[in-house]
Amino acid sequence: TEPYISNGPLHLVRVSPGFLALVSINKRPIILDAGMHFICSSGFEMKRAPGSGGVPYASVNDTVITNGPLAIIRVKPGSVGLATSSKQPVLLGAGLHYINDPSFEWQGDRNVTDATHIQNGPISLVRVRPGHVGLATINKAPVILDAGMHCIVEPTFELTCVRSVNDDLIELGPVKIIRVGPGMLGLATMNGRPLLLDVGVHFVNEPSFTMDPEPFRRQDDALITIGPVNVILVPRGKIVPVVVNGEGHFLLEGRHTINQARFRLNCPVNGNKSIGYKSLTDEYIFAGTRHRIVVPRGKLGLALEQGEPCIYEPGSMHLVNSPLFEYKGSVDVTKQVVEHGSLKIVTIKDGQVGITYNDGVLELLQTGRHHITSQTHILAGFVSTGQQTLRISEVTGMTLDNVELAFDAAICIRVVDAQKAVMNLASGKKDVVEEMFGNVQERAKLDLCTIIGKNRFNKKHVATTAATNFDGTSGVDDAPDPAEAFEKVGTPKAPPEDAGFRSAVHDSFMVMFKEEMLETCGVEVINMAVEDARIVDHELAKGLAAAAVANSALEKQ
Repeated sequence: TEPYISNGPLHLVRVSPGFLALVSINKRPIILDAGMHFICSSGFEMKRAPGSGGVPYASVNDTVITNGPLAIIRVKPGSVGLATSSKQPVLLGAGLHYINDPSFEWQGDRNVTDATHIQNGPISLVRVRPGHVGLATINKAPVILDAGMHCIVEPTFELTCVRSVNDDLIELGPVKIIRVGPGMLGLATMNGRPLLLDVGVHFVNEPSFTMDPEPFRRQDDALITIGPVNVILVPRGKIVPVVVNGEGHFLLEGRHTINQARFRLNCPVNGNKSIGYKSLTDEYIFAGTRHRIVVPRGKLGLALEQGEPCIYEPGSMHLVNSPLFEYKGSVDVTKQVVEHGSLKIVTIKDGQVGITYNDGVLELLQTGRHHITSQTHILAGFVSTGQQTLRISEVTGMTLDNVELAFDAAICIRVVDAQKAVMNLASGKKDVVEEMFGNVQERAKLDLCTIIGKNRFNKKHVATTAATNFDGTSGVDDAPDPAEAFEKVGTPKAPPEDAGFRSAVHDSFMVMFKEEMLETCGVEVINMAVEDARIVDHELAKGLAAAAVANSALEKQ
């Protein structure tokens, strides 16, 4: 049962199951399998051959068993053995290998499922998982390895990395693989020229090809810029004014690609991504020398073309290409007077007459809409042909019986001949209409003062319809009689003194002033009213009041 028995040149070697005996005969290596071995040799040695050390037994499950130049290598499934023979690299596949080579050197084994790159000298095993690509170089030239196991025998081979095929950008020297996802746009340059990469996978082998610092942009971005290339997205209902090479353009709905270094947006831009769009309904948009005008309904568009005024009707749209065009805005179409440069649009309403001076000559504008184009044709104002009431304040005067009175009055007039009224009542130094009515008021005030001086305040004017002279004085004898200031008993009650006085003033005024204004000034005086007359002298007022009380007492008797 002993493992080794020797007697001179005779040797009995027992090798247990699962083991191997490593011995030598005449220094040559011998490997004995399991069992009983009888050896008759004077050169037998129960030890390993020169070049190997250790006990003369080894388990058959050992990975490496060596005996001199003999080697038994066990490579496990899923692994690969690395060794050299005469300094040349050797790869051993899975299994049991018997090698008889004194130059053989074992380096170890590697699991092929765990390692991406296994290298043994110039031999390389590269495992690229599915869905990935290997990036490597041979003699500095780029090499792309597809999914699988690659055995490469090349001393200049270098594996850079392994990347997922789903990566947006894969770069290896001059080789680029660009994946542009749905809804995206790739930005790059080649030889300094901009490139736009559409959706898909792009393979480029060009040293001058470079991706933009922001290589991918959304296709729905309002503005995409790379070098001289600009991509502008205009949504529905919007418009973008631009200037390309000095020429203005309006970009409507859609995607526009413009490749021009001399490009400028004529609207606000926020962070080179968003655009301050203009609306299709905006009244005025310009780009360079191009102009787009949309006149709102109810408005008149005002513009200048080479200094000449232009009028655009309500609700109209105009496209103008002129370097001398200038839009001034719009005004309400119902505005009575629209002044635009040398042009005036005057609307005369019913019941009005327009007063104008054409080269200094008075001209009247009748009802309707008038365009005045001459620079020397001036609008002075509007005169109403309807009834108007003018107040006459603080009329003062001395009556024929030396009573100083003050009162307010009002006259109702109507202009029947505007040309005659303007020529006789206005001087043109200020507002014609205001001056005309002011003169009427002043002339009425002067006539009232004259009429006051020709009438007695304390005389009974019971018969206001009695005939009067043209100077406004009564036909009754004016001889002083103290009894005239009182009413006789039994006669009907007479109106108050100031009422009789007002009636006399009214009748005289309507006779004198009405005819004068109608014949000379074309103004019809319809009526006149006098407010309560006030006696300026308070003592006299008290005396007259006392007389009135006494007169009232006599009437009651």
